[in-house]
Amino acid sequence: MHTLHNGPFGPLVYVLIAEFDPQRAAVYREVAEAQRLKAIVVRDGDAARRVIQLHGAPVLLITDLSLPHSDGFSLITEVRRLSPQDRTAILVFSAFADLRTAALDLRNSLGIAEVADKKLSIESLSRSVSRALAPLALRESRPTDRPDPEELVKKILSRLAKTFRVPIVLLAVEFRDQRRVIGYIRLNRPHGASTPWHVFDQVLATREPLLIPDTQQQSLFGMAPSVPPVMVRGLAAVPMTTSGSRVIGVVSLLDFEPLTLASAQLDLLVAASVRIADELERVYQGELAGVESPDQVRSDENWAALERLAMTDPLTGLANRRAGERALDREVARAHRSGAPLSIALLDVDRFKPINDAHGHAIGDDVLCEVSRVLTTTLRASDYGVRWGGDEFLVLLPDVPLPGAVIFAERARAQLEAMKLADVPAVSVSIGVIEVQREETARAALARADARLYEAKAAGRNRVVG
Repeated sequence: MHTLHNGPFGPLVYVLIAEFDPQRAAVYREVAEAQRLKAIVVRDGDAARRVIQLHGAPVLLITDLSLPHSDGFSLITEVRRLSPQDRTAILVFSAFADLRTAALDLRNSLGIAEVADKKLSIESLSRSVSRALAPLALRESRPTDRPDPEELVKKILSRLAKTFRVPIVLLAVEFRDQRRVIGYIRLNRPHGASTPWHVFDQVLATREPLLIPDTQQQSLFGMAPSVPPVMVRGLAAVPMTTSGSRVIGVVSLLDFEPLTLASAQLDLLVAASVRIADELERVYQGELAGVESPDQVRSDENWAALERLAMTDPLTGLANRRAGERALDREVARAHRSGAPLSIALLDVDRFKPINDAHGHAIGDDVLCEVSRVLTTTLRASDYGVRWGGDEFLVLLPDVPLPGAVIFAERARAQLEAMKLADVPAVSVSIGVIEVQREETARAALARADARLYEAKAAGRNRVVG
């Protein structure tokens, strides 16, 4: 095995892919995984920086130059600040000639291996990745003395507190003869707090993340509204599951203020928990409980691949109906817990059957893929696009009230109306938009969105009703 970098939770050799277009990102991921490297995909510059903060610099950065929140040039500068050219290679792909020219001008100063058009074929892309990785200074990892577990845990806890900006982090680790709770706390006042054992028990049992934004709004899971003399209001807990699918404990973030994590932040915490679990398993070795033989479980990569396959629509690359139903339930529940707005847009391609009948299913598929592309380029990183079925699409817009959702829908409608496809004179969509109401179920909210979609079609199609 080769080790190139040591992240805050131990060595991790990975490729960081910063690409807003999920379909293009999937191509980059496939090429990276063909090199037997772990790939982490993000859709904006800020998310890329959070990954780097958790794992250290990647062995390879593949980035577009046009990214939400923080552009590709800033990201490249950040990576190069942390890692020299002989440790991290950088590939830049952009659809814009001016951006490529600017990158070429800075190629030597930023240590960029190659700059190319995004239309590069997968074969050419594979060659570019191989060339970029070839000159890196790989150094064989050598056996070292067993690290001090206490020092490692202290480092993990302080890094988590800094990354997620919370005053308290707890690790509840399952040893063979006991549960050991190890904590980090940063206070400027007298303190004392009880341990939410019941929360840990349920997270361990379900293997699912648990987020309680404000305990004053929910006195569930054994969490009292106040814990004198310290009142813990926000809590996020995720299971620590190793790469070998062994659950060894729970990592929990606590705050004295309401704690609202965006979905991307929760994903980041889950990813970090895997690295933490692997490191703790390594340093504590046979002391931990719940050992599972590696041949009894599928690898993390296999599970991830199967999950992606089961949850993705093969034609458009969007989430499929199954994944969409899960996401809808999850986001509605989150909106009820946090009180944040959640809007839903349901859209349907107008007169899609005549397009199929007149031009064939291949052209019909092109229309659906183009609708998917427009939606993907219009969505924020936190939004969720779903091929709901046939020519119907669902979009979840967390933290967006109804007026903002209508603006999004109108922008998508206008782009689709303006798009040009060979052999198809015009394509339009009708869109129904609603904001989920307090205590409204996911099914009821979907029914209201469907009713708005029907109104849009009845009013003449090619319009938004919200």
